[in-house]
Amino acid sequence: MSKFLIGIDAGTSMVKSVVFDEKGDELAVARQRTTVSNPRPNWDEQDMLEVWEAVLKTIKEAVAKSGVPAKDICAIGVTGQGDGCWLIDEKGNPVRPAILWSDGRAGDLIARWQAEGISESAYKILGSVLFPGAQSAIIKWLDENEPESLTKSRWALYCKDWLKYKLTGEITTDETDGCIPHFDIAKRQYSEELLKMYGTVKYKYLLPPVKTPLENYAPLTDEAASLLGLPSGI
Repeated sequence: MSKFLIGIDAGTSMVKSVVFDEKGDELAVARQRTTVSNPRPNWDEQDMLEVWEAVLKTIKEAVAKSGVPAKDICAIGVTGQGDGCWLIDEKGNPVRPAILWSDGRAGDLIARWQAEGISESAYKILGSVLFPGAQSAIIKWLDENEPESLTKSRWALYCKDWLKYKLTGEITTDETDGCIPHFDIAKRQYSEELLKMYGTVKYKYLLPPVKTPLENYAPLTDEAASLLGLPSGI
């Protein structure tokens, strides 16, 4: 019996879902534009539930266009825009609109970190350059300007992690996103030293468990399966 795969790409302005066969050939694709809002100059935000709704719509549309029986879908893969900060509370609900990788509100903070030598010191542990859309900068900006959002939050996710949570109910990230900006890349784990540099040790609880890409999977929940018209457990 043939099996089929669904791939999700949640980009900054477009969500795409694609049905593939086991050879990797594309059978059908569906697209849905999503809104990037700019409540202030240099601010880029996104409604997290709008992105999730776009995933639901495009998966159902792609499967319908493909003609593949839902029972023959065996797996779903999720990719998404990197960096930024997607905050959810203890119940898994968005605390505020996602702050995107392209957001510039923390520009002055990054300039301060550069002047104080924090960026240079962090680079030696991270192996990456800090910028305004990095989650560490966003969390510190929120700490200084919008602390109530952090007080309400339980997890700081990335786009693909938010979607994986909605599909599976599991909170994780993987090393590709987790490594920026909180990771000691030599030890492949979160760095207490970096958190101290950023002044965000008290928010360590926001950081999700990290799994390697090949470990970072979970079954589709009954609830998500019902919304998608797919078998649970895939």
